[in-house]
Amino acid sequence: MKRPHLMVGSVDTGNLFSAFTDSNGGFWAADFNFLGGNTEGSGDAVANATGGEDAMYSTNRVGPSFLYSFGPVNQLMPEETYNVTLFFNELYWSRAGQRLFNVSANNETRLVNFDIFKSAGGKDSATNVTIPVKLGPMAQLVLQFDSVQDQASVAGISVSGPLAPSFKLQSFLQNDTASPADSYGPALVRIDTGALKRNFTDSTGAFWHADRSFSGGGIEVFNAVIANTTDGSSRIYDTNRVGGSFSYSFSAADGLEANQTYTVVLHAADLYWSKPRQRIFSVGANGATVLKAFDVIAAGGPLTATQVNFTVTATADATILLQWFSIKDQAIVGAIEIYGPPGAIASPELVATDPTAAPVTAPVMAPAFEPVQAPEALTALAIPGAYSPVVAPVYGSTSLQPSGAPASAPVPSVEAPQPYTYSGMPAYAARAPSPTIASPPAYSPPAYGARPPAYGSYGGAF
Repeated sequence: MKRPHLMVGSVDTGNLFSAFTDSNGGFWAADFNFLGGNTEGSGDAVANATGGEDAMYSTNRVGPSFLYSFGPVNQLMPEETYNVTLFFNELYWSRAGQRLFNVSANNETRLVNFDIFKSAGGKDSATNVTIPVKLGPMAQLVLQFDSVQDQASVAGISVSGPLAPSFKLQSFLQNDTASPADSYGPALVRIDTGALKRNFTDSTGAFWHADRSFSGGGIEVFNAVIANTTDGSSRIYDTNRVGGSFSYSFSAADGLEANQTYTVVLHAADLYWSKPRQRIFSVGANGATVLKAFDVIAAGGPLTATQVNFTVTATADATILLQWFSIKDQAIVGAIEIYGPPGAIASPELVATDPTAAPVTAPVMAPAFEPVQAPEALTALAIPGAYSPVVAPVYGSTSLQPSGAPASAPVPSVEAPQPYTYSGMPAYAARAPSPTIASPPAYSPPAYGARPPAYGSYGGAF
């Protein structure tokens, strides 16, 4: 079957090795810009494949769920309508109903319970479906494949449509549009995310706060030349908040009002990766997904400033909660702006000034210290009959004494102690004479009388 005239490009999905040119001169890139899924291939002949496209139909990307993402880097333009052609070939099943899946384009379901076998009339037979898709302001095209029975499958993708003039593409990539303040309303929030210790005023006079109001994530810093920063705010793209998931929360303290609709502008430049589909993430606002499978490089290119804007309604307690969720690698954001509806009062410090005027000095981010106050006089506790101590003045405290303060009470004099004179060791008294001990009398043993009677002789009567 004849492939439509291509203005943008074609992808041989499932072919990971080499690009090829068909007999009609059409160029087919090897598989790229996908997320998820696996590949399958077959060497069988394919019916209904004309124009030398048999090689494209011999491989498929398959899986329960996968997607393809394209953007300005693929020459897509914002607010334009493109014809997206999906090519299919059933390489495995031999009857209808064994493979069913859905296909959506930019979150809108376009194919429901699609059956390749039934559409093509058999196995190893080519079929295709063309659907028109109108792109949004960021010129992104996201094709999502989700299985219903077995696995989803696609053999090729081509995108055709009007090729905008080069000046229009350049204008879009450079964000050369009207001032957001003119388009959306007054600025309420302007945060340089990832910059923890600096406020600054850009060349247009717009004031940017250092990073605040976040939960989770880390920071990355890269001093590089960022392309397409024509709004005077190139400095905001030097730092990002990054992480698997993180959030920012804003409230009435930021000037928000309950149930009012605000415009949120997100800025980002990928400071690390150099190719599409190396970083993909989604963004939610108050629980609703506002960016799905967003790819910064696909939208603008590496080291290139990219902006996304959307509207969100504050909750009943005047809160806007922005959440980032990574799909591949880590989510990032370089800066956040929130603009109120027309007629709202802008935050005074965010109002743009004349760029030719003297630069605005950003306030110091260190905590502001209160002026040091002179300490109150200390009163010693009076104890009857006891000495009352004198409170010594603090060194340097004289400069803290308020003017006109009453003079301190005179310090009472303390009698100096008498000097002590050392006169040597005291003299000891003469030793007393030793007592005289009388000698004991001489021992004289008693005189024994007559010999005692012999044993056995008893002179007494019994």
